[in-house]
Amino acid sequence: MQAENHGSVSVLPEILVDKDKYYSKESTTAIHKFGERAKTCILAACKALMDAESQLTEWDTIVGDGDCGLTMARGAMQVHNDVLDQVIDVDSPCLLFKGLADSVSKSMGGTSGILFEIMLRRASTLLADHVVVDENSLTCAFIGAVRAGSYYGGAKLGYRTMMDALLPAAEACEAGVDFIGIANAACKGAYSTANMTSALAGRSNYLSEEQIKGTPDPGAKAVAIILSAAANAL
Repeated sequence: MQAENHGSVSVLPEILVDKDKYYSKESTTAIHKFGERAKTCILAACKALMDAESQLTEWDTIVGDGDCGLTMARGAMQVHNDVLDQVIDVDSPCLLFKGLADSVSKSMGGTSGILFEIMLRRASTLLADHVVVDENSLTCAFIGAVRAGSYYGGAKLGYRTMMDALLPAAEACEAGVDFIGIANAACKGAYSTANMTSALAGRSNYLSEEQIKGTPDPGAKAVAIILSAAANAL
């Protein structure tokens, strides 16, 4: 499945949605105040995305379909409400990412929604392999989720997509960099897309060098916004 090159995908790969692997609320984490910290990060990221709606829309009007800002804001609002309404279980890492995927699935459309859902479900499935989740487990889940997004989306570094922010972030995470460093790597990667004169995936692939040069990829910028807000919230 090449989700990056299609407008919609009705069925996700079974490996990413193995519901039998999801643990119950009793699964534990060795991370101090995980639920409280996760809630703080998520709400901060949601607010930042909603605040950035107009800017994301402006960029996407130039290099995309013009709906990135609205799509991201809609997903952020759904996640924000589901966290506050306790629809999402923030205390169990596995169920947290499953809940985030469910929220994204019912609120976001387009390729970005598909990719976010794929990555969140992959993270949840990977965490389901751990009875006790620690920071190393989360690191592996993040890296695995990004790799799944790249694989199923068909985009690599330099393709001028959200992967130009996510892959550097995953690389920084694998290198043991702290959360701020991971967010900075994503920001640097997103910024670099403005200087890319061609796109190898996504809507920008159909535009000329003159049309896209100087404008960053909105999906990559959205990722940078999410990670920066979450990191700063801690």
